[in-house]
Amino acid sequence: MAVATPAAGPRETVRQKRERDQELLVWPDLVFVEFICAVLFTVTFVVLSTFVNAPLLNRANANITPNPSKAPWYLMNLQELLLHMDKGLAGIIVPTVALMALAAIPYIDRAHDGQGGWFATANSIRITAFSFVFASFWLTFSLLWDDGAHVRIFQQVPQTLGFKKESEQVRWLTDPSRQPFDGWPGESFFQAIWDFVFLRTRIALRDEWQWGIPVPWQPGIELVDALTKVAHQVSVEELSSGRQRGNHQARCGVRFLAASMVEPGRGRCPGCVS
Repeated sequence: MAVATPAAGPRETVRQKRERDQELLVWPDLVFVEFICAVLFTVTFVVLSTFVNAPLLNRANANITPNPSKAPWYLMNLQELLLHMDKGLAGIIVPTVALMALAAIPYIDRAHDGQGGWFATANSIRITAFSFVFASFWLTFSLLWDDGAHVRIFQQVPQTLGFKKESEQVRWLTDPSRQPFDGWPGESFFQAIWDFVFLRTRIALRDEWQWGIPVPWQPGIELVDALTKVAHQVSVEELSSGRQRGNHQARCGVRFLAASMVEPGRGRCPGCVS
């Protein structure tokens, strides 16, 4: 006797009903909290606008650009970077590297332990303490340093204590008139380190700090004197600037008019190769 069997197919699964405390609904769990935050945010702005005066500037003039140029608030981070580094570095390279680093975080840290809980991970307390110190102290120090507050304090303290007359100006440690390493061996090296440690502001790192990397002597480019037919050596910078003024200055100090670069010379100048 044949018995009919039901056709094999996808088995229906019955979803178990969850309790209310196991669910997180859009209303009222999410929207209500967002509404309360929006109300508090609006009240805070009303109070600040009542007690803090923030006047608008004059109408924008296309012929007068403020220095530094002020960007909208959502571009404030890029504007601050432009004050301290090259425009290509601050506008393209640094933001691109930062965005790529943020996008790579989910692929580097793939653990799900402790998500959704306060101080549930192993390094949560250390990360919180570091963030607090960085935001409270380091950023405040950076703002005061950019404003040159330490220089003003250094100049004002002796006058306040009565060690200096008010008419005498106390000079900062990196003032050009100060030469603490004058006559020392390696004077330029120690002076560069001194100027770096006692910078007035971070912008002074770009505008005031004088430093350089010693480069070994390199042979120059040979040019033949059109009058004496002697081959002299000139640097690359002198080659480009000499073309503009019509003559060149050799490394030996002689100024000459160059002949054709393919014309052979009678000999090489001994002063240029010594």
